[in-house]
Amino acid sequence: MTLPCAYASPARQRGVGLVETMIALVLGLVVIGAATSIYLSNKQAYITNDALAEVQDNARIAYELLARDIRQAGATGCGDLLKMLPDDTSHWYQDFSGSSYGLHGFSDVGTDTAVAGGVAGTNSLRVIGVSTWSGTVNTVNSATSFTLTESGLNFNVGDLLVVCEPDHISLAQATGYVSPTLGLTGTLLNTFHPNALVSRLAASDWYIGTNPQGTRSLYRQTLTTTGGAPATETQEMVRNVTDMQIIYGTPAHSNFISADSVANWTTVNAVHIDLTLSGTATGSGTDQTPITRHLTGTITLRNRV
Repeated sequence: MTLPCAYASPARQRGVGLVETMIALVLGLVVIGAATSIYLSNKQAYITNDALAEVQDNARIAYELLARDIRQAGATGCGDLLKMLPDDTSHWYQDFSGSSYGLHGFSDVGTDTAVAGGVAGTNSLRVIGVSTWSGTVNTVNSATSFTLTESGLNFNVGDLLVVCEPDHISLAQATGYVSPTLGLTGTLLNTFHPNALVSRLAASDWYIGTNPQGTRSLYRQTLTTTGGAPATETQEMVRNVTDMQIIYGTPAHSNFISADSVANWTTVNAVHIDLTLSGTATGSGTDQTPITRHLTGTITLRNRV
């Protein structure tokens, strides 16, 4: 007579032993450890890649903004600021010879009198040119009034303007604008003729400064108009740019040289910029520090090559 399964022999009713349990636990721990290791590795890779993307985006923005200013250094639409008459040394954005007619660099931002609060040991770069927003003279009404060909231009009282023809350039200041008539004051204005170009003066000073969060950023000080008078405005352009080193190309040198070695700034035709940027994530670099990268780029001056 065969016994039912419920009454099977004790040998067939044995459970899981201690050895089997320990083996299962070890195998489980191995699987959990492998899964945890993969998760942590992927998490670190994500943090690093995200930080690299942040650094690259910031670098792309920084170089694009710098290039827009540097390429136009000294340009007026009629020629070069070398023809500017007269020179005005009362402010850095009007001191054309002091700014070497469009471009002047400083090996230490502390020697750049236009900048307050720059990070010691970093370089700064001063650029002067004209805005792309401009008009042409239709009629010279007097030495203080032009009728422009275009209407509705964005000229305001107090704006510093550059008036130019192929053989001479003059600085003026807008005293009023009722489209299309522009009132202005300045010297040599009675020497201009129809088709002369009128543009707003553009000036910027690029440097590394400390932002309100206590980290470093790329800053730009620009010329603006406030209350009917020229003024400067400081703008934080790109955060986490920790250093900027600049060298310059001239026809007289086979290699790029530092600002201190430039004898004549009017001969500079290229600017090589080395930016140091860092990510914001603490663990993106080694030893739980933010990731840091040095990126370089060379920008040529369009009106000097």
